[in-house]
This record gives sequence, structure tokens and C-alpha cells, in this order.
Amino acid sequence: MNRRTRARGRPGPSTRRTAAPGRPPPGGGNTGHVPDTAPSPLRARLEDVSRPLLVRLTRLPKPTVPLATVVLFAVAVLAPAPVAVVALVVIGVFLLWLTFLAWPAVSPGGKLMRVGMVALVVVLGITRF
Repeated sequence: MNRRTRARGRPGPSTRRTAAPGRPPPGGGNTGHVPDTAPSPLRARLEDVSRPLLVRLTRLPKPTVPLATVVLFAVAVLAPAPVAVVALVVIGVFLLWLTFLAWPAVSPGGKLMRVGMVALVVVLGITRF
């Protein structure tokens, strides 16, 4: 640590904050840690089937998936009931699929947010019909 760094009060290499054992690192709770347990046969099969679809989704332009979701939500709110049901089912299945795939690697806050999104789709479906 040189004089300039010490004078400004910035942490040098030896004084950087690290997480205590069992706590999330500073600045974020998602460590990307995936449990060491073997996945269930259902999870392994779904991951294998999903891999090509996820690769295809990542190759699309970044705004494509969020815009498609917004369009489907607009259809679910504004369209006649039979069309709205289809839009809500597509949104719900997509969210459940991504939630299932990401579940082991997501922090508790992320899990809560994903469950909340699925619950919002269900509430929209109940109140819409």
C-alpha cells in the first residue's frame, strides 16, 4: 500500500472486505454457488432438453425476450378471454421453466422474486376471469 492510497482512505489489497464464512460477499448475495448434490433424474432430463432452447434464447437480441413478455402481458390484459388464457399460460410456463432451471443457483431473495412473479401471473389469471 503506498502513501497515496493510505491518505485517501481506500482499502489496499490487504484491507479489502471479504465475506465471513456462511455470509454473502459484500455487494451481492448471489455467489453462483450450486449445491454439490446430484440432480434428480427429472432435473437432469429437463436441463438436457432445455440446453438447446436456452442457447437459442441467448443468441436472440437482448430486448427480444422482455419485449415478447410485455406483448404477451398486454394480450393477457386486453384480449378476449380465450386469447388471454393462452397468453397467460405461455407466460406462466416460461416463468416456471426458468425458475425451475435457476432454483439451485439463486439466492433466497432471487427465489422469493421468482415465486412472486409466478404468483402475479396466477393472480392476473384469477382476476381476469
